[in-house]
Amino acid sequence: MECSEGLVIKPFTIMVSQDEPKKQKTKKTPKPEPSSTDLPIKKQAISMMKAYGFKQAESKLAVEKVYYAGIEFEELIKKALSEFGK
Repeated sequence: MECSEGLVIKPFTIMVSQDEPKKQKTKKTPKPEPSSTDLPIKKQAISMMKAYGFKQAESKLAVEKVYYAGIEFEELIKKALSEFGK
């Protein structure tokens, strides 16, 4: 507020190309298959859900719905529990 120096913006030029942009090819990445090391995490999560008082079938459904390879146990539990609020 005390500054008396004016703000100066130097002129600039924007060049726009008239060529149509080339479409980029998107590679479809295959959905990773669950590895054998990830399978016990599902069973642990289902057991934890049952300990919270949920039924086996609904626990399994919620865990399967949010599971992906590499998910951490705590994140899997949080996401599975959030499925019940929907």
